[in-house]
Amino acid sequence: MILQAAAGAALGKAGAAIVIEQKDLTAERLREVTAELYRDPAKRIAMGERAGALYRTDTDERIWETLSALL
Repeated sequence: MILQAAAGAALGKAGAAIVIEQKDLTAERLREVTAELYRDPAKRIAMGERAGALYRTDTDERIWETLSALL
């Protein structure tokens, strides 16, 4: 759960997600956020672009480099 919160926070900070803390999550709040995104295609596109900028294609290589440096 901590890892999910950290990932969500990172995406939110980057503008790639809207983060709603569990304590604040209600059906009404979720409806509001969903409706806002539905009405604002430019915001959805921008969030998608920001999420895409965070995507890493070399994760396996980076993990291997880190691990092999420890051996």
